[in-house]
Amino acid sequence: MNPAPLFSRSTFRFSCLALAAASLCAPLHAQQAHDEEEESADEATLQTVAVTSARAQGLAPQTVEAGTFRGASIMEVPSTVNVITREALEQQAVEGLYEAVRNTAGVTRQQNAGDTYDQIVIRGMEVQNRTNYRLNGAMPIMNFSQVPMEDKERVEVLKGASALYYGFTSPAGVVNYVTKRAGKAPVTSLGLRVNEHGSAVASVDVGHRFGAQEQFGLRVNAAGGVLGSHLDGVRKGRRAFFSAAFDWRASSRLLLKADFEYDKRRITEQAAVGLPAAVNGRITLPRPVDPTRLVGPAWADFEATTINALLRADYALNDNWALTVEAGHSEMERDRRLPIFRFARAADVATGQGFIRGNMQTIRLNPTWGAPSCSAASKAALWSTASPWA
Repeated sequence: MNPAPLFSRSTFRFSCLALAAASLCAPLHAQQAHDEEEESADEATLQTVAVTSARAQGLAPQTVEAGTFRGASIMEVPSTVNVITREALEQQAVEGLYEAVRNTAGVTRQQNAGDTYDQIVIRGMEVQNRTNYRLNGAMPIMNFSQVPMEDKERVEVLKGASALYYGFTSPAGVVNYVTKRAGKAPVTSLGLRVNEHGSAVASVDVGHRFGAQEQFGLRVNAAGGVLGSHLDGVRKGRRAFFSAAFDWRASSRLLLKADFEYDKRRITEQAAVGLPAAVNGRITLPRPVDPTRLVGPAWADFEATTINALLRADYALNDNWALTVEAGHSEMERDRRLPIFRFARAADVATGQGFIRGNMQTIRLNPTWGAPSCSAASKAALWSTASPWA
């Protein structure tokens, strides 16, 4: 009897197939391991790629021109600065200072109306009309007439510590106006602004660069028309405005700039209502006056002419230092007939009886750098007796 074989033919055939499969899989696993090693090596050698881009100004500004921060990033300025860009000015249809800064925290208007000009306060402190307003971060300009907005690229409000940058001024802050300049893309636009009070002011804005290397730039703005009033029975005012901003890239290191502004306007001014004297430490407020009624005389006009001129030269000494030289002149002439209604006695608040006293003011303002000079002549007189509520 023959003993049984240790391996049958079928078993041997299966073992050979398994061995062949194992021999085929071994190179496959080795190849996969090799590929994984190469992938890990490639991943280790990859470098981090950072993509950066400067966002357009839009409603969120990138730089500041007020104080000593000329062109500095707004994130690096160690002061509270609010910037109203050109896009924001256009979207709000801004015609004056307060309309530009009315959404700025801590800024309010300190007068009864803004028809003639806007006098503002910052954080409860008065902004001085002679020293706290600047053009292009440098020249002091007068705020005794509405500042034109057609040629302004932006409005900056530097809050607090303004005396550190501009000498003897109110610590409330500084309002800085930055003018438009010719950019790489040419600009030509016409506009017409009207409102429900009868105002109609046409404007033109033209900006181009020229020269063999476009080293010259010119931006011209002009506006003019009639100024309506919310008051009934008053004649329409008039306005004329012109500005020009010129720059010349004289060399790779030298940049010259020149700015000129002219604004003339006339409008009938509403009378102010003075508060009565305090009785036992209390002031009785009068009833509100009809906002459409002219309290003062119809000939109480406000007329103002403003001229600003500024020259600037920037010379790059090296990549880190630059020399800036500036010179300018600002003057203003204002003829104002300011009516003020006052109560003769505190008891007259109930009847509304009183009198109108006014000042005929003639002001000539010719400021120099940091030291504005003013010549003014005023004449006070009793104009009439009246009641704003009659």
